[in-house]
Amino acid sequence: MASATQPFELAPRPGFGQDRKIDVTVQANAYPVTKFTQYGIYHYDMQVAVPSRNPNAPPRELPIEITQELFCTLEKEHRKDILGGFYPVFDGRKNIFSANRLPFKEDSKEFELSLPRDRTRKTRDGKPIPPFLVTINLVAKYDTAEVQRYVDGKVAWSPDVASALMALDVVFNYLPSKEHVGIRNSFFTSTSAQDLSGGLDLWFGMYQSLRPTQKRLILNVDLSTCAFYRAGNLLRNVADVLGMRSADNISVHSLTRRDFASISQYVKSLVITVTHQQGRVRKYKIKKLLQQTPGDIRFNRLDPSGKEVETSVRDYFKDCYNVRLKHPDAPCVEVQGGPIFPLELCTIPEGTRYQRKLNENQTAQMIKKTCVRPPERFDRIVRESQKLLDFRHNPYLRDFGIAVDPAFVTTRARQLKLPTLLYPDGRSSGNRQVPVQPLDGAWNMRDRKVNRGATIANLGVLIVDSGRNAQYSLRQTGDFLDSMRRMMGTMGMRITVSQRPNPIGTDNVLSIEERLRAIQKQMNIGPNQSSSIIMVVLGRDYTSSAVYGEIKRVSDTVLSIPTQCMRLENLKKGPQYVANVLLKVNVKLGGANGLLRNSTLETLDRRAPAMVVGADISHPGPGSDQQPSIAAVVGALDAKLSRYTSCVTYQAPRTEIISELESTMVKLLQSYSTVNGKYPQQIIFYRDGVSESQFSQVCTGEVDAIRRACKRISDKTGYKPRITFVTCQKRHHIRFNAVEARMRDRKSQNAPPGTVVDKDVTHPSGFDFFLQSQGGLQGTCRPVHYTVLVDENKFSADQMQNLTNEMCYLFPRCTRSVSLCTPAYFAHVLAARARCHRNDKGLLDDGASVTSGGTVAAPTGEAGGIRYDADFRKVDSNFENTLYYM
Repeated sequence: MASATQPFELAPRPGFGQDRKIDVTVQANAYPVTKFTQYGIYHYDMQVAVPSRNPNAPPRELPIEITQELFCTLEKEHRKDILGGFYPVFDGRKNIFSANRLPFKEDSKEFELSLPRDRTRKTRDGKPIPPFLVTINLVAKYDTAEVQRYVDGKVAWSPDVASALMALDVVFNYLPSKEHVGIRNSFFTSTSAQDLSGGLDLWFGMYQSLRPTQKRLILNVDLSTCAFYRAGNLLRNVADVLGMRSADNISVHSLTRRDFASISQYVKSLVITVTHQQGRVRKYKIKKLLQQTPGDIRFNRLDPSGKEVETSVRDYFKDCYNVRLKHPDAPCVEVQGGPIFPLELCTIPEGTRYQRKLNENQTAQMIKKTCVRPPERFDRIVRESQKLLDFRHNPYLRDFGIAVDPAFVTTRARQLKLPTLLYPDGRSSGNRQVPVQPLDGAWNMRDRKVNRGATIANLGVLIVDSGRNAQYSLRQTGDFLDSMRRMMGTMGMRITVSQRPNPIGTDNVLSIEERLRAIQKQMNIGPNQSSSIIMVVLGRDYTSSAVYGEIKRVSDTVLSIPTQCMRLENLKKGPQYVANVLLKVNVKLGGANGLLRNSTLETLDRRAPAMVVGADISHPGPGSDQQPSIAAVVGALDAKLSRYTSCVTYQAPRTEIISELESTMVKLLQSYSTVNGKYPQQIIFYRDGVSESQFSQVCTGEVDAIRRACKRISDKTGYKPRITFVTCQKRHHIRFNAVEARMRDRKSQNAPPGTVVDKDVTHPSGFDFFLQSQGGLQGTCRPVHYTVLVDENKFSADQMQNLTNEMCYLFPRCTRSVSLCTPAYFAHVLAARARCHRNDKGLLDDGASVTSGGTVAAPTGEAGGIRYDADFRKVDSNFENTLYYM
């Protein structure tokens, strides 16, 4: 939903889609809200004055845990008097919502309130802890009947509608957030937690969110998972981080630099409790890991006589608290404020969320543990929602007159007509094209050639593997190259290298750049750089993202030669693997794989030249907020979507608007004109990675930037193409389950590829739809939510849905439809690739992995402005017109 302060209307829905291959009845994981209060919601503001011994001290903001505890105390002890017997809800910060007017004189109430745990405690000078001063004031009343008029299509989106929906969302979330660990709209319990390795557990929970649709509200509910720190002793968890069975062997003297980096990443900013003071539990946030033992860290303290003496951390805990350390050689941590604690005295409280990026092994485990087919997923949603959300016995919902239908929303979906692909006949010497019809979202290229075959004039080979495997690596690589040469002929590609290249090997990732430079010299490329490629074979111990990133940094920005990375273990998989590799190689060298027959875009292009653009922003990972966000924009140069140009820009961290979109679009439009001799009259812009709350901001900032770019192109001639701006959302929780078993995919049990839904779970009046374009392989497919913000081309629902679905069959890495339309998918992949293009090599050590280091502030330019691209190298301009990032 749009924000309350910035009401935003989507492009109006032109009608519902009609084109289809078959009709499919699907369940959506959403419950209809059959009733809610029509008498309005009262919004109160709660202010809490913190007791202080210094009357002149500035007001201090309370932690959210304290304000929640205060409101729970208010409910428990004063529901009948202060709250009038009603069940208002609290958002955890300062907002209270009530279905009834609270019995306050002049709509305001001031009173004192103490937390139960404070009533038996004393201050340092022996006085009772003073109570908090709480003030509650009426702020506004929201007309909830306006919400019903909005979903009925009688009124437009407004701040009043947004505020009422926000309040109703808080009503649904309040009780689950009290009883379980809440993270935004998801609520977790540790009862079925599973080990995720590395000191982490995987918790399962439920997500819920209120959504307005046609004629009604629905409650979207879904399974949710999140990684949490394993509760318990911190030192024991550190042993798990290091892959040790016991903490007995953890010693500062034997830990490697990588070990310290792993521990540091795990404990940084972690909130822990220490219990060496009997009867008193205090919380601290860890500032940093210290690479010293408790006996090595010394400081001065006052002894009982008041004399200053030097002591160690180990002796301090022994003398003052009678605590003898069991692991005196383990490291210590420094917490905020300065105190130092041995790891063994630190405890991680239950319910502490892990907010950093999971490593590759943990990610794989998480996918495996959460992968369930649609029928099972929907059955689990029913069971878990009854336990964790419990709509029937929720007194807060009852107080607000809310009723929820326990049966899922069922809607009519359509499977769009599957596009037809064209490939040259591989059994003839000519280029006669023959149709290929996908089945269940996949197709076979047997006896087919690529549409535009590339030529390899120069081929280099790098093997990254340990020396002890040298002979095996060479043999496997040689066999693969022979298979590749044979396969290229049948696929319509050419290789003019007269003999098998001489591979260069390395077992040191620090020398990757040196080795790649040596290959470039060996290849003697000359004018044939556009037909050159380096095949890189990665041994088992060298498949980390750090090694891959270093290879791409060098090849993309230093050598300007595309590389194709392959795992050594995959080289013996046979012809299918060889063909898949060649699909990537072909497009990297300017070829084209599959084409569509009679596509929607070609029909639109005949009416007026059309250009499809995809855009995405890659934000830095958790804990890297000083690294820039990276914006990638790709533009198709022909209506067959076989040629692309691209542009990457760098901007302030976590900014949601593409700041240099105007200059980027000028560049893309000029490239289009160079190829076609004219500028496009239709621009269809697919923008990935935008949430609903950002619609207004993105639409205003980016659509205006596209218009300014067109004005810069040809101000005098009044060049003003029609723009259609579409957002692509993957981070949502709507899923579909085909009601009839016969309509499901036989293996994955998903709804068939091309399933589109534009009723019952979509916007009340805006132009949006859910499209599950991919054929399911495992788990439950996630449809992409496409929302049209601006539509100057006046597309019909069928045109927009078919165009989007058809483009999902043109992703060149595979012979399957993909989940996201190809131009947006390209932008997503390109933005991630650009993250590899840093000037430095990161913190590559003598192993095969990288440890994420601290962030570095972006350098400042001469004029005082920040240059976010200063730490990154740009690719060669010729590279920008190829799909080198595939």
